[in-house]
Parts: sequence; structure tokens; C-alpha cells
Amino acid sequence: MAAWVGTLCDVDDLIEAMSPSDAASAISGSLAILQDEVGNSMEASGISSIKKVINAMQMFRDHCRRYLSKPEAKDFFDEVCTAFEGFSFELELRQKALASSLETYIDIRTRTIGVAPFFNLIKSEYSPGYHVDDSLEMQRDVYTVVGLQNDLIGLEKDIETGGAPLYTPCKAPDRKRAKMLR
Repeated sequence: MAAWVGTLCDVDDLIEAMSPSDAASAISGSLAILQDEVGNSMEASGISSIKKVINAMQMFRDHCRRYLSKPEAKDFFDEVCTAFEGFSFELELRQKALASSLETYIDIRTRTIGVAPFFNLIKSEYSPGYHVDDSLEMQRDVYTVVGLQNDLIGLEKDIETGGAPLYTPCKAPDRKRAKMLR
């Protein structure tokens, strides 16, 4: 899991610093690598940040394949793809191609924080005794806490750079309330 956290942090920082077209290329290249649509021969056409993302994802994929069975790796990579699909939606949101709302933001945030692969590995380790329904509330709480922590860590940078509005979920009885911070 350390490999996923390290890769996620590195790739997320690289993608955030790219132009929208470069970010879209890096995301689609990463998805192709994870979905086995390309081998180790995928090349990024001389653009160093895209090349860094592609290389990181190839190394991550190869590392995971050494430790996971084929079916476990496929399920795990499907969850990692969910995070990259979230990056794609986040890019669309920043370009105003998606309507900005709390619901949209939370849906995207749930994907991009990259927690789903952790639960996938837990499930594969404890199957068949692992019951998804028994852990859904805990998973929701973990998503909320990790998302809040990540948003708070990035808050200073977002304020300094005039970044997009940041929604911070607040623990409330109805769990639908949120404060918008800027």
C-alpha cells in the first residue's frame, strides 16, 4: 500500500501542475497502463511531466504484479483506475465543463483521495469472510476523514494561489451539510 500512496501523491502533484491537455494525456496514458492496453513500451512524446507520470505508473503496475495474483491485481487496478477517472472529472470541473456543486465535488473527491484501493486489498486478504455491507459505514467515515485531512493540508496553497473553492464536509447529524471555504 505504501507504493500506492507514494505513487498517488507524486502523480497527483505532477498532474495538478500540468496544462489541461497534458494532464488529460497523462491521465489517459495511466488508465491505459492500468487496464493493460499497453505494455512497457508506452512512450510520452518528449514532454517530461507526462513522461514522469507514465514511468511512475509503469513502475507501480510492475511492482504490484510482483505481489498480487492476476485476479487480485486486476481488481486492485480497477480501483486505482477509479482514482484516475476522478482526476479526469476534476480536470473537467476546473475547466468548467462540469457543473460545480457540492455533490459533484464530493463524488470527485471520494475518487481522487485514493482510499478505495486500500479497501480492495483488505477485501482480497480476508475473502470470503469479508462482508462489504458490514464495513460500508466505516468506509464512508474513512473517506470523509481522509478527504477532510487532504483538503485542510492543501488549504493554504489553495488560498495563496486563488485555487478553486474548497468544500470541507462537516460532521453533522444529516451528513449533508458542508461549509464552503475560500
